[in-house]
Amino acid sequence: MKNSKPKQGRQNGVSRGDPSLLDNTVFYDRNPKELRGYLVSHNHKIYEVSLNKVIVSKNLVEVFNYEKPVILNRTKNYRTHLNDSPERKTEREAEKAKRREEYKKRAVITGINNIKRLVDCNFSVERSKFITLTFNDKNNFDIKNLSETHQEFKKFIQRLKRYYLKLKYVAVPEFQDKNGRGAVHYHMICNIPYTPKEKIADIWQYGFISIKDIKMVNSVGAYLAKYMSKNASDPRYDKNKKVLRSKYLDKPNILYGEKADAFLTKHNLYETPPNHVSSYSHEMSGKITVSNFNLRKLNPTQDNKNAGN
Repeated sequence: MKNSKPKQGRQNGVSRGDPSLLDNTVFYDRNPKELRGYLVSHNHKIYEVSLNKVIVSKNLVEVFNYEKPVILNRTKNYRTHLNDSPERKTEREAEKAKRREEYKKRAVITGINNIKRLVDCNFSVERSKFITLTFNDKNNFDIKNLSETHQEFKKFIQRLKRYYLKLKYVAVPEFQDKNGRGAVHYHMICNIPYTPKEKIADIWQYGFISIKDIKMVNSVGAYLAKYMSKNASDPRYDKNKKVLRSKYLDKPNILYGEKADAFLTKHNLYETPPNHVSSYSHEMSGKITVSNFNLRKLNPTQDNKNAGN
């Protein structure tokens, strides 16, 4: 990974149709706690820009390197189209419909990534349990209906909290289609200590449970997120939540600009080969390269709970 800081580049946003050059790079005095990126001057305006974004989910680090600087304090550019011709209005509606479909696809990917990061911030393979909760056919509610099964899952969580007051969990529902039942079941990661399987089943009350060994899993978040990705566009979810989670979970730390550079330098990630690299193109940011690192593998004897600070 090369050490890259903002130079002259294209403006990301604001004009949308005019990617003009950002010039006269100047640094200004400002509260560092409020500042996210580097400050540049352009056309008598000050913009915060960054060529890097770093997302720290405890020990897992994602580094986004942008070909063109991203503007962090971009203002929305509202435009009116009162004088458009009927033909142009038809074209604009078609463009909006196309964008809506694209936004839906992006929303699914974003949701999966957010869950992956949230889980990695709060759970580890050594101190967590991965439990699958299954409904049997003896229940007096519709086990194929998410609205009803969500209510029963919430009751289970309330019972579980009686035994574990500091319970933290993230759960993903999935439809059991392999055997043709179509019943809902839940994949849940939680922070409960060793507990006999029979006791958890008694607390569950609705059927069978299974506990998987995840000690060899590199990313607990990715392991759970794969279940979410299976049925992301399934219409049976309707407006029901695709993810159930406890409150007050730790969130990933997102760094830009100087803070991102400082983090990458501190952990020597500019000189370290990443575990995985991927790239994609964006209409405004150009080519975006994503590098993934595991700080725990780089420093196996060091506890990186505060790695994002």
